[in-house]
Amino acid sequence: MHDQIQRRRMNYKWRLFYANTLSTYLTEMGVLLDKENDDNKAKTLGPYDVIVVLEPNKGRTSKFTIPQLFEQMRAEIQEIMAELIASRVKLSATRGELIQTRADLSRVQTEQATMMREVSLLLRTLVQHTNIDISQLLAPSTAGPSTSATPIVSGSIHHIH
Repeated sequence: MHDQIQRRRMNYKWRLFYANTLSTYLTEMGVLLDKENDDNKAKTLGPYDVIVVLEPNKGRTSKFTIPQLFEQMRAEIQEIMAELIASRVKLSATRGELIQTRADLSRVQTEQATMMREVSLLLRTLVQHTNIDISQLLAPSTAGPSTSATPIVSGSIHHIH
């Protein structure tokens, strides 16, 4: 019983959606409404009654039957669906590119972290085995290329043999 009620509600919602869509479409197409019958007793169109439609892109009015309007609406919906599918394909490709870029960035960051660890170990080993003041190595040099002279380290100097 609940399923039947739910189905009726959905059918009603779909009919309402369809009627609103058709109404919006006809309004956008420039359907000229019969103002004399715009009161509570609205005119019901038969399937082959002619509707006058203003076509702004063609600069004219045309006469269509309901089936012709439905066919035109179906063709426009198919065109819009094709555009949506093309947009989804582009978005999917862009998403793929973003995933690849993220993977590349992650790889580069991993390589950078590995290099930084290696440089840190190298500097630590260099300082431990040569008694070089690391602050002098890191200070900006204005003297040009370095010489072979060992920098002076304040404090005691240890020689490792």
